[in-house]
Amino acid sequence: MSRGSVTVRAARWSATHPWRAIGLWLLLVVVAVGMSAVIPKQQTKDKDNWVGQSGVASQLIEQANLGERPSETILVTDAGAPLNRAAATKVMNQLSQKMKGIDAVSNVGQPVWAENGKAALLPIELKGTADDAADNVDKLLAATADAQRAHPDLSIEQTGSASLDKGIWKQVGSDLARAEKLSLPITFALMLLAFGALIAAGIPVLLAFSAVGAALGFYAPLSYLFPDGGSVANVVLLIGMAVGVDYSLFYLKREREERRRGRSPIDAVEIAAATSDTRWSSPAWP
Repeated sequence: MSRGSVTVRAARWSATHPWRAIGLWLLLVVVAVGMSAVIPKQQTKDKDNWVGQSGVASQLIEQANLGERPSETILVTDAGAPLNRAAATKVMNQLSQKMKGIDAVSNVGQPVWAENGKAALLPIELKGTADDAADNVDKLLAATADAQRAHPDLSIEQTGSASLDKGIWKQVGSDLARAEKLSLPITFALMLLAFGALIAAGIPVLLAFSAVGAALGFYAPLSYLFPDGGSVANVVLLIGMAVGVDYSLFYLKREREERRRGRSPIDAVEIAAATSDTRWSSPAWP
């Protein structure tokens, strides 16, 4: 068995110095989490999505200063019934005043009425770029939500590129968060069922969870090279937990196999590390 690889040497050293290994690992996790607290994570910008021919076209439009300003639109309806024009006009005038008071708003247009009188639109033009709109759309959404609460008899909704992106990522984050909440207790329950002991079940989960924390911490500086599209933390958690628990089980299985063959605890750990690239196999060792 070759002891030249870093993996094998690290495994043997960790097995012979368990408390030092645990201490160094915890230190690594603390440093990584500290980095994430000190270094702000970078988010993707609109230009990061400019790829292919459409990306070239977007770049040419920007260079020629021909791009449209980002905009939002507020829709006022009354469950399909004709709007009370006076009441709807009052609401839109109030909304117009609120929107004009927001620094990110460049202009608020005149209300546009549907021919059948069942809907009215309030166009809003924003300052800056699409990235600026994404940063400031929360203020507009809050004003729209306030108007909806003040007028529950009407349906007041806001739409636009920035608000749609906000809503999509909010839903994606909500779905992934729900998956996280389900995966953690289910994973722990399966470990408890497999090992029949609380500590043995908790070790793979704790190891995987700490690895996820370290990965997220180290991602903070890396986000300057690879910005976050909005779901990095969720994906790292789901994949990290799966892979961390999976390999913990693999190491335990291989270590137990070698112990049954008469290997010492240290040698069994070393062999498990040496065979980490041959998943779930049991090669014969000399």
